[in-house]
Amino acid sequence: ELIKILVPELVPKLNPIVIQPLRAKSLPDLPATRALLDGKCDPVKLRIQWPPKASPKEQVGHPGPWQVDCPSPGLSTRTVTFGEAAVLLAGDYSVDELLRWCREAPLQIEVHDRAARPEPPEFAIAKGEAED
Repeated sequence: ELIKILVPELVPKLNPIVIQPLRAKSLPDLPATRALLDGKCDPVKLRIQWPPKASPKEQVGHPGPWQVDCPSPGLSTRTVTFGEAAVLLAGDYSVDELLRWCREAPLQIEVHDRAARPEPPEFAIAKGEAED
């Protein structure tokens, strides 16, 4: 059941457009390994950009367990769920501008599942010391 957050009189004036990705299915581990992805990569993130030139909105996903019974030998997959919605108040823009965006600037949704965490340096870095 959806929760309505706007009073009915405001809906036509604000004209909200809600984009809510639910899940990314069958994300593979290859050519990496499950251990590398789980241990050395940042959590899976979803990035949404629309309208054009707007700041991208990011959200962290919630990965499910790895499935190892895939049709390809050695391949494991998992599904990642997302829970946040991106809302554009279309009432803030002209109809012509919205139509132009729909024709010329597609909605961009990216899933980033392989962003490696930076490795710590092999030697200690001194902080706050002045250089000669």
